[in-house]
Amino acid sequence: MMKISQREARRLRQKVRQLEDQEHQRNRVWVEGWPNGVHLGSLAVPEWIYYSALTARKLGHAIVVTTADAGKFQFIAMRLK
Repeated sequence: MMKISQREARRLRQKVRQLEDQEHQRNRVWVEGWPNGVHLGSLAVPEWIYYSALTARKLGHAIVVTTADAGKFQFIAMRLK
């Protein structure tokens, strides 16, 4: 295993702390952005859409549902900053 210097260890520790702070800030902003959100209903979707949305959420994306043509919804994954 390769050893690293104390200087490099401190630099990496600081970088990890910075990235963790950014992640915390991003999550906090997202939650605050929808404080009065209301559940409008549920929709049964094909399995592939369910797993696409599940994967997007695990990757840190928000799933937005919007209208397309009459009788159709669009599901959009938006990367959170």
